[in-house]
Amino acid sequence: MDKMEINRQSGYAMLDCLIENNFPFALYRLPGEEEPNLVMQETEETCLRLNNLTELDGRTGFVVAPFLVRVQTPVILIRPEIVLRGETAIFDHLRNKKWTIPSRISPLAGRDETFSGLFASYAETYRRFQVGLEEEHLKKLVLSRIVTEGRTADFSAGRTFERAKRRYPDHFVYLCHTPETGTWLGCSPELLFSGKRRHGHTVALAGTLLADGKSRWDRKNLDEQQIVTDYIKEQLEKAGYPYQAYGPFSVRSGNLLHLKTEFSFPLSDAASVGQLLQALHPTPAVCGLPKEEAQAFILENEKIDRRYYSGFLGGINLGDRTDLYVNLRCAEINTHSLRIYAGGGILPSSHLQSEWEETENKLQTIRSLLRTEGGFESIEK
Repeated sequence: MDKMEINRQSGYAMLDCLIENNFPFALYRLPGEEEPNLVMQETEETCLRLNNLTELDGRTGFVVAPFLVRVQTPVILIRPEIVLRGETAIFDHLRNKKWTIPSRISPLAGRDETFSGLFASYAETYRRFQVGLEEEHLKKLVLSRIVTEGRTADFSAGRTFERAKRRYPDHFVYLCHTPETGTWLGCSPELLFSGKRRHGHTVALAGTLLADGKSRWDRKNLDEQQIVTDYIKEQLEKAGYPYQAYGPFSVRSGNLLHLKTEFSFPLSDAASVGQLLQALHPTPAVCGLPKEEAQAFILENEKIDRRYYSGFLGGINLGDRTDLYVNLRCAEINTHSLRIYAGGGILPSSHLQSEWEETENKLQTIRSLLRTEGGFESIEK
């Protein structure tokens, strides 16, 4: 490794110091771009806590929104006290700080649950979701799961972000920490909303296949994508946004393919889209349909607390643009563990084994990054 690369790695490792010192910050890289962006607070003032997405109107900063806004999981806005772009500017700023050096984490064993135990638990919840589709006349539900791994001493969140940035150039890649949300890292393929000047953009992203050159889109995946597309059309029409739609077409996300439809529409005020966000989130891609009934069913029957997984995050009104992405392909980084999240859409035509395999394939996006880092120890065979 040459001197320049060593300096880059040490620069990204300084992000671990930000986490250790409990500074609210978000480091992120937009799809198709090279340079990362940093938004952070340096005063002792807490992040702004919001109780409704409509309260985002006119706000500026980096927003972290949960799957469901509750007292335990409010919408968090990192105030843009420091806004920097590019490795050079970010590293220079961080090197001028006096830090508490991150403590080394003692290696732990892998998760307590065995592979078979995880599948049995997933299968039990899956059957409950299928009954919900049949008896409660829901059109779609999204079932999620968490894999918890033991974190090892040499794990670096900052260096893992840098590796994700290189490996997934067409994804929204981020590392975010606040005292309220904890630390999250992810590489999302799914845009929720982008706005620049008087132009808005969103997508319907659903359906999943392995990018092996052999698999073909089946009726279940096509139906799943159509449900999300129809929902977004309905919300844009209700809000009075004349839109143009293009798709669906296949897009690659790591080792997977998804179906995508793009929507573009004019904006009268790009700074006031809270009502639209309230209408769109959560879309059927991460929740189900009808939205309120599906969300209530998930909260009652899903065995996990999603917290900020399948919420959304990104810069809002920074400069002349807003870029918000659904929080997918992500991990919650705790002191001694890494919680990796994944989910998939369940329709009446779904099959248990294929849905389980889909979540395993989605988990691999983050797992591959952590294994390269040496970030966890797993007992899974």
